[in-house]
Amino acid sequence: MTLSAFTRLRSEVTGNTLRHFQQSTVVSILPVPGYKWCPGQTPGAGLCTRPVHVRSLLTVHVATVCGILPLHGNNLQKCSPSKTTTKTPQLRSDLITDRQARFAHEQGKSPDWLYDGRTLVVTDGNYSVGPDGYGEYWLNSGPFILRHNGHTLDTDSGGLHLRNYTTASSGIDKLGRWQDTVFRMETQGVLMEARMITYPLDNPDIVVFQQGLKGCKAASVNMTISGFPTFRMEQIPVNSSLGYLMFNGYMMGDRSPLVLYDTQGGVILISPMDQLMAASVWLDGDVLAWGIMGGVDNLPPGFQFQTLLYTGTSGVGQAFKEWGRVLRQWYGKTSDVVKYHQEQDITLTHLGAYYYYHTETDKDYAATLNDVRQDAKTRSLPYRYMQIDSWWYPKDSLGAVTTWDAMDDIFPHGLKALHSDLQLPIAAHNRYWSKNTTYAKQNGGQFDFFIGQNLSLPTSQ
Repeated sequence: MTLSAFTRLRSEVTGNTLRHFQQSTVVSILPVPGYKWCPGQTPGAGLCTRPVHVRSLLTVHVATVCGILPLHGNNLQKCSPSKTTTKTPQLRSDLITDRQARFAHEQGKSPDWLYDGRTLVVTDGNYSVGPDGYGEYWLNSGPFILRHNGHTLDTDSGGLHLRNYTTASSGIDKLGRWQDTVFRMETQGVLMEARMITYPLDNPDIVVFQQGLKGCKAASVNMTISGFPTFRMEQIPVNSSLGYLMFNGYMMGDRSPLVLYDTQGGVILISPMDQLMAASVWLDGDVLAWGIMGGVDNLPPGFQFQTLLYTGTSGVGQAFKEWGRVLRQWYGKTSDVVKYHQEQDITLTHLGAYYYYHTETDKDYAATLNDVRQDAKTRSLPYRYMQIDSWWYPKDSLGAVTTWDAMDDIFPHGLKALHSDLQLPIAAHNRYWSKNTTYAKQNGGQFDFFIGQNLSLPTSQ
């Protein structure tokens, strides 16, 4: 896995060549597919090197403190100091943009590279992502974005300025041993911190993007008040097999996972990792940004939001499995619930199912579901429970629940009678509460509710 060889490599760009002058990690992967590069001993650092080939598209360069084995790698051996033998591979011109070069020139320094085969980071915070071993990038970063005092500021326009960055932190958390790069932006005395975290040894297929900020409400609730990561939406070549998947609609469209995939199994999956009720994704022109939803006016001190990015080469299904595994690991959950539901066959009447707002001809839902139950017995289908969806209870004009009880034309004899007939547990759907719900004390009910403009929310159980 390429991220298991995450590098911290500082380099100089001279013309079209890359000259190595400092190396501070165990393993680095060169951004030139198939090129052999052996810098030899770094002067005064007591480091020695040995090339190791792990796949045809990439050449891995290994540096160890002499006499100490690295923690990972294929067929690595101890090495002894040797004479310096430096080769200068050609630098792919597409790895550095005019804007990146201009930024480095203005700062009076050469671009600094962090490269692991998937992610390329430059001093101004640019980064690119592609599947493991592809030798190409599918996503190239956009600007850092921050909403402040009613204005949207970003690093493209100069309204948000990169103050400094660090690349020396490491530690251990729920996902394993991590290392990070931290960028700090500033505008009008307000700081935004953007952090890119990788887990090269324990979860090499993921990158976590973390942002911490003090924000202000955006002009639209559909916007975000911050942006990290952001990616530029670029024109896909006509002959490309690259496609995408994203759930749509007002329920999931603003925070759905985004999946990029191709016909060879390459895949990138991006989603919020925490603060799920505040997270949002926003397409502004050609920039797609992950951040906090635009309706948030103020954030508490120390507030952080994280976005998870997974890359793989085994297709969309495996990517979702690994994405789920990482989230369970982060939240301390197990796969026991998956095993439980695999043993609990269910009859669904949810969106997409045959009986979603659809009954048998000239029959109500009670008769229809009883027929389904009898047919299942005839076919020896071991249903353990039955799910009834939003079609069974009264709703207002917005589709919000007014009373969580069966309508007469759906279950003429009530839900208890249906349960008795089916002899199965029932999983009953509930959507969101209407402002006119009969359970709220404001409407003559017995429960405490917060009543909003269109909906309501119970404040007690």
